Amino acid sequence: MKRRFKAGMLAGLLILVILMGQSFISSWLSPTLAEQYNNTALYRPWSVPVMWLIFLYPFLLGLALAWIWDKVKGLLGSNFLTSAVKFAFAYWAAGVIPTMVMIYSCFPVTKWVILIWTVSGFFYGLVSALVFARMLPRD
Repeated sequence: MKRRFKAGMLAGLLILVILMGQSFISSWLSPTLAEQYNNTALYRPWSVPVMWLIFLYPFLLGLALAWIWDKVKGLLGSNFLTSAVKFAFAYWAAGVIPTMVMIYSCFPVTKWVILIWTVSGFFYGLVSALVFARMLPRD
């Protein structure tokens, strides 16, 4: 359990780095995207303390994915990279795609935002799976 916690927290830290980098790069490439992220009709402003809970998301996701990895790692094969890609794709197909469809149908966000979030969601799963494949090998 201690190994799973460490792996989940490391994955969470890497997800946070990806999230911050993706936000910075996409806002730099598309200033209109930065305007969308600052839309207080859709997102809370940073001055509201509860908004800072967003920084817990990567760590909660990392811990959840570490737990799932531990349950399914035997089904993914023995190859380091192949098992990581299979896990990332499964997470992306089962968790990210349905969530993005729901977000796009319910919230006034653009296709560009959904595309960025969908692609970055795959990378969250991939980076996490690479950490888990290294830190949580088959016993």
